[in-house]
Parts: sequence; C-alpha cells; structure tokens
Amino acid sequence: MNPLSYCEIIISMKALQHLSNYIDQVGLSAKSIRFIALGGGVLTAVGHYLHGPSVEWQIISGTLFWFGLFVMLATNLLLVFIDRQSVEILKSLYDEEKKSDGLEGLANENKALISWNTLMKINFELLDRALLNPTMDEDSRSRIFSAAVKCVAGRKYQLFGIEDDYLNISLYEYSDTDKKLHCIACYRSPPFDSGGPYRSWNSGEGHVGRTFELKREWVCPDTRDPNVANWFEPSLKNKKDTDKERYISLIAVPIAVDVDRPLGVIIVTSDQPQRFVNRSDVNIDSKARHPAVEALQDIASQLAQLMCILKMGELDSKEEEGNG
Repeated sequence: MNPLSYCEIIISMKALQHLSNYIDQVGLSAKSIRFIALGGGVLTAVGHYLHGPSVEWQIISGTLFWFGLFVMLATNLLLVFIDRQSVEILKSLYDEEKKSDGLEGLANENKALISWNTLMKINFELLDRALLNPTMDEDSRSRIFSAAVKCVAGRKYQLFGIEDDYLNISLYEYSDTDKKLHCIACYRSPPFDSGGPYRSWNSGEGHVGRTFELKREWVCPDTRDPNVANWFEPSLKNKKDTDKERYISLIAVPIAVDVDRPLGVIIVTSDQPQRFVNRSDVNIDSKARHPAVEALQDIASQLAQLMCILKMGELDSKEEEGNG
C-alpha cells in the first residue's frame, strides 16, 4: 500500500471548513430573506385592510398589496433556490466527511507503518548485538528480550490504537527440559504490575499453549464470547480471578524460524473488547484498522532469529565447557 500524504488530508479538512463556512453564510442569508418575506406578507395584509371607497386609499392600498405580494413571491422563489443549493452543499459536506474519515484511517495506518519499520530496524540492532556476543549470560539475555518487548510497548498507540488500556505484552519461550512455555520478557501497564512471578503454560493450554500447539496466530476481539471462552480457559492451577477483567481482547503469534517447530509465542492483550480485530473484517471502522497481526508476525520472525542465535551460543558455550 502507498500511504496517502498528509497534504491530501489537510486539503480535505480545508474543503470541509470552506463548505461549513459557506453553509453558515447561506443560513444567515436564508434568515434575512424569510424576514423580508414576512415583511411582504405584512404589507399585503395592510394593503388589504386599508382598501376603502376613495380612489386615493384604493391606490395606496393596491400599491401596498401588490408590492407585498411581489415581495412574498420573489423571496419564496429565492428560498426554493437556496434550499436546493443547501441540499447539494450538505451532500457535498457528507461526501467530504466520509472522505476525511477514510483519509484519517489511512493517516493512522501510515503512522503504524512508520512505527513498524522503526521496530524492524531496532530488532535488527538487537540481532547484531546477539551475533557479536552469542554466548551472553542469562542477565544480558533477559535484558535484550525485555528491550524488544518495551520497544513494541513504546509504539502501542501507533500499532494497536491503545492508549489507557490495561496492556500486556509477553514473550514466551519453550523449554525442552520441562516441556513448558516460560515467560522471558513482559510489559504491562501500569508498569508496577510487570513484575513476576509469571505463569508457565503447557502446550495446548490457554491462549499461549494453544497458539504454540496449533502453530498459527490468533486474533480474538472478545474472549468473553461464549463461542470462544472455553478455548482460552486455563487450567485450575493457572487460573486467576483477574483474567476475565484484564485479558479481554488479544493477539497471539507463534515465534518460529521453521513453522513446524515454533520456539515460543508473543502475545498482546487488552482489557478493552474489540481492541484487536482482523483487518479483513469489512464491518470495522477504517480508523480501527491497525496492522497489528502483520507487525507482530514480522517481530516474531526477528525474535525467532534472536532465540536461535542465543540458543546456538548457549550450546557452543556448553560444548566448550565440556571440552575444557
């Protein structure tokens, strides 16, 4: 998609302003004309009232009557023209508003694409850092994944349209040791809620485990929907009382270099329904169309490369220790 320039949006907004000002002017003119028409009616009534037997009064009353009648006819014809013009202007205004809404949606998407591109560049920097030091210690490894998650969180509005929601962005990595998905980086707003301990998930359990098991991304506008609620239900051990209040809409994307062998899952959740929707849905407002899934797919791909580099570095380090 070629994003529209902001110049087009400014031009459209100016057109709306000009149309609105013109309608205001027409409204004032119409009021003045109706007032004149009322005066014509008064003259007609006065002319009829003053009609008398004398020739002089007949001339005066006749002049007032016919002049008033002429004013009434002329002003009403003028009002018909103005009313017709007003309808056309209102239709143009409506069309411009629809166009403006579309442009606003495209402007939001343009901002999202810029943020998406920025994130990709930042993740490339993280990949370069990992390549330079693939055998980094656990603390450095944690910091690099936390940095990746915080970079996504810093662009939450541009990518997801999120402002004051309870936002959760979590990164899970699958462990071959205990066969569970463990949280290795997490961002929540408010930030004081970001600390652990975090839950671990079995493959096929909850939205994290199911995404990993089925090897595909999931978008859910409302997890309270009875048709899908059971799909997101965690085990009794992992269930929390706040789950149904905090995790209402979500996106979950598997992290994988090889699609058939995912390494983990990245999730983004909100406490607001309809925050995440499929962009192909024709029923959603154009302003709500954020490229969240596509952006997360690219981010997940880069995170998969990062995990692979660090895993290989970890294996090399263990091999060197064994040889030593």
